Amino acid sequence: MAYAFDEDTALQALPDVAPPGGGAGTGALAFTAGISHRWDTVGPPNGGFLLALAVRGLAEAVPFPDPITVTGHFFRPARHTPVELHVERIRAGKAHASAMVRLDQDGKEILRALGTFSDLAAGAGSDRSDARPPPLPPPEECLPVRELQPRQWDDLPGRMPELYRAIDVRLARPERREVGEIARLEGWMRFVDGRDPDVAALPLLADAFPPAVLDVADSVWVPTVELTVHVRGRPAPGWIAASFRTRFLRHGYFEEDGELWDSTGRLVALSRQMAVTRGERPR
Repeated sequence: MAYAFDEDTALQALPDVAPPGGGAGTGALAFTAGISHRWDTVGPPNGGFLLALAVRGLAEAVPFPDPITVTGHFFRPARHTPVELHVERIRAGKAHASAMVRLDQDGKEILRALGTFSDLAAGAGSDRSDARPPPLPPPEECLPVRELQPRQWDDLPGRMPELYRAIDVRLARPERREVGEIARLEGWMRFVDGRDPDVAALPLLADAFPPAVLDVADSVWVPTVELTVHVRGRPAPGWIAASFRTRFLRHGYFEEDGELWDSTGRLVALSRQMAVTRGERPR
């Protein structure tokens, strides 16, 4: 079965060329990919999807399967025209390999990402944590985002984000908020078409929830400036439990810290992004 995420992150190789504006030439990898409407937010395509696409390119340049950390800086909103990915391997050692990728669209750079890969199955280090997954009701008792009443999308441009037709996000009212937090949002998510989560999808899932800060900011759009995802394990099949929180909103900029837990209760990813509020919803 062909899954939407795999179809839309498929890469087509281009000749071995230097990225526009200079950089590595010999040994550089280049790919092209389309940008589907299936991952749109209230405006342009979701930043987590773009980072997941970048990870696909990075994976082509390294000898390890798992992106243990990836950071993307977003320069321009993406459009629904093809992108070029220019990938450069930076270093490959015995346990880790790092690479950089830039995404160019219509002659302009829209994203640059740096990733370090390893093999999580080969790890033999210590394990310790007192953290637990968020205390959530079962998914069937949570509110599906795509079933929100139409009036709840009235303040947003266009219709419900297409992202929520591809990812089943279910919201639970958080049972607690830690001291200093101004916003928290928790719940479950999975692909609508039945695709199981994996490390390639974690950057997308880390940015799939509505921003928690919308509880306290009357914004139409909150574009991502920078997104970092730390992969801590390969997810088991099934629902992903998620918790996102914000402590500081200053001059329109805010951070959002996320945790993703798999169906067995194991932490599989941590995320932090810097984003900025844009526009005001009509009152």
